[in-house]
Amino acid sequence: MKSKKSWFTLIEVVLALSLFAFVIVGILLALTRANAYVQTSKLQVMSMNLAREGVEMLYNIRDTNRKKYSGRKDDCRLKKDPFSTDDCKDNSIKSGIFTIKQRVHNGQQYPALESVSTSCAAPYVTFNECVDTEKAKFLIAFTGSVFLSGNWVPLSGLMQTEAKFYRVVKVLGIYNKLGTNADDTSVTANSPQELRFCVKVFYMGVEYGFSELCSVMTNFKSSV
Repeated sequence: MKSKKSWFTLIEVVLALSLFAFVIVGILLALTRANAYVQTSKLQVMSMNLAREGVEMLYNIRDTNRKKYSGRKDDCRLKKDPFSTDDCKDNSIKSGIFTIKQRVHNGQQYPALESVSTSCAAPYVTFNECVDTEKAKFLIAFTGSVFLSGNWVPLSGLMQTEAKFYRVVKVLGIYNKLGTNADDTSVTANSPQELRFCVKVFYMGVEYGFSELCSVMTNFKSSV
């Protein structure tokens, strides 16, 4: 007896193709989201490493000053640029917004802080609202490269899409370690002091975000 249905109808073919396309689209969307998640994770990891590097650079500035100005370490410990010709007190780190620059002395690179004059109301907080010309003052990545551990590293091997990183240093000020409250800034020449600061690295790529680390320096003149 001849079968009543020996071949697929056009409707069945269309339904099968539609189901196949639906499955393929779902897989592609899942892969796209997974790739975006991986890229975002890379951005987060790199921004955190750059923030850590920023903190270490500030300690490096402090340590360089201690060695270079051993006879005036209390005056020169916080000099923004250890090898500049400026007087220590005129070039001392105070509260404000800074960027970290790489200088060269005797053929060797060293970090230095540079005060930043910006028209942004609060670049450390609302950085994404700043115009590009203001953001550029803090840029540490450009044309697919990032400044990492003293060298420009191509992003091509790290990121599938171009990304930019901006590092902002905010110095909160010098505080009295033995003050009556946590925000006591009534320091004297002989009071134990600490410099409080934060390093914030903004990243812009497949996603916008930031990483932030805060720290203190406490090697100041102790009370006697």
